[in-house]
Order: sequence, then structure tokens, then C-alpha cells
Amino acid sequence: DTSVRKRYVSSKNVIVGGVLLYQTRSGNEPCKGKFGDARADRGLSGETCPVVDKSDVDPYGVDPVFISTSRLYDPEAKDKMCCRPESAAQGGSNASDPGSSKFYKNSELNVKGVPYGFYPSTLTGREDGFAVVIDINLRENAFDKLIEYLEDGFF
Repeated sequence: DTSVRKRYVSSKNVIVGGVLLYQTRSGNEPCKGKFGDARADRGLSGETCPVVDKSDVDPYGVDPVFISTSRLYDPEAKDKMCCRPESAAQGGSNASDPGSSKFYKNSELNVKGVPYGFYPSTLTGREDGFAVVIDINLRENAFDKLIEYLEDGFF
């Protein structure tokens, strides 16, 4: 079905386009003072503190397809996860090597070896951040998977 669905908010307001979720993240720096430096060497919380006037655009979260507790988990995906050459385009199959079935580069994995779930976007007129568009034409099953990806991926 390729027809545009009418989505209502309340009883008379029609959504005419997709919904944009856009997140900016504050930067971090080493904590100083009473709870920062003294606790950092013992591995306790308080090693980093948020900085309001600095943004963080490093990839974050996880791809829940690789998390065994997620309903999106796919045990067969692990074999296809890593690693493409670092020079290949971000997030996707290696177009220069059609025979390659690896999806992520080593730099796209977190310290636990799990792919990040969210990468920064640049939208004109906005601070760099992380965008997710929810298309109004998504069927309920696809919408549920998208929301589950956001939740399980720690958006």
C-alpha cells in the first residue's frame, strides 16, 4: 500500500509530515573538586561532569540487534558485524567491495565491541545532534520496532 495515511493528534489535527526527534547532548570534561579527582582513581562515578556550553557529537548508544536481551536481537547478525575497512563509508555495506558482508568498521564499535546505535546529523539551522524521523506511513509493526530500537539502543 503506497497511499499516504492520515494520522491524527486528538480528533481533528492531522499530522502532515513525519515526526522529527532531535537530541543534542552536552559535552563532558573531567570533574574537579570534592567529588571528581579523589574518586576517579578508584573507578567510582564522578569521573566526568557535564559541560553545558560544549556539545558532544560522538556516536553513542548501541545497536540492539547485537544485544541478546532485546527483542530485536539477531544471533546471525554477529557474524556480519565487523569489520569493514576504515576508509569505507559510515554505516552500511562496503560499496567498493560487493563481496563483503561486514556492516561496521572497527571505529564504529564501542569499548565492549558492540556497534553504536546513533550517529550525529547536521541539520541546517540546528546545533549538531542526533536525528530520528518517524515516517507517518510506517505500519504499526515497523513503528513498534523503531520505538524499541530507540529504547533498547539508549536514545
